[in-house]
Amino acid sequence: MSYLLVGLIVLVALAPLWQFKPSKVQRKQAQLREAAALAGLFVEFRDCPLPDYADRERKQWVFYGARLQPARSKPRESVFWHRVNDGGVSSGVLAAAELPTVGPEQRWLSKPALRPLPDFCSELANSWVAVSVSDNSCGAFWDESGDSDEVQKVAKLMLTWKRLLESAGGVSP
Repeated sequence: MSYLLVGLIVLVALAPLWQFKPSKVQRKQAQLREAAALAGLFVEFRDCPLPDYADRERKQWVFYGARLQPARSKPRESVFWHRVNDGGVSSGVLAAAELPTVGPEQRWLSKPALRPLPDFCSELANSWVAVSVSDNSCGAFWDESGDSDEVQKVAKLMLTWKRLLESAGGVSP
C-alpha cells in the first residue's frame, strides 16, 4: 500500500510536466520548419501586409523565404503579391475581371500596383496566401496546412526564384 501511495505522489508531482509535451500540431509545425531549413529556406513570423478587403483576421503569418545577396547596382524593389478570391475585392479596388489570372480562381494583386506576377505562383496551393521580394529576401506567406512534400516543392520554387533574382538584379528577370 505504501508503494502505491508513493507512486501516486510521484505521478501528482510529475503531472505538470505533461503540459510541456508538444501537441500533434506543434510537432507537425516543427517538422515542416525543419524540412524548410534542410531545404535551404528560413522560417519566421512576419507581418503580412494584406489589405483590409482581403478579409484576413490575423496580421502575423509564417514566412518561408530565401536570403538574397544584396543587389550590386541599385536596391531591389520591394514587391508584395497576394491572392484574391473573386468575391474578395471591394468595390473601391480593381474589379475581379481586371486582376491578373493564374489558373482557375487564382487572382493576384501586387503592391505597388501592376507589377508582373512571378511565374511560379500558378504552382502554389491556395494555402500560400502571398509572395514577396525585398532587397534581402524572397519568399511566401503560408498557413502551414500542408505537408513536408509541399515544403520541398516550394523550397525548389523559392531557390529557383532566388537564383533568377540574383542573376537579374531586380524583381523579375
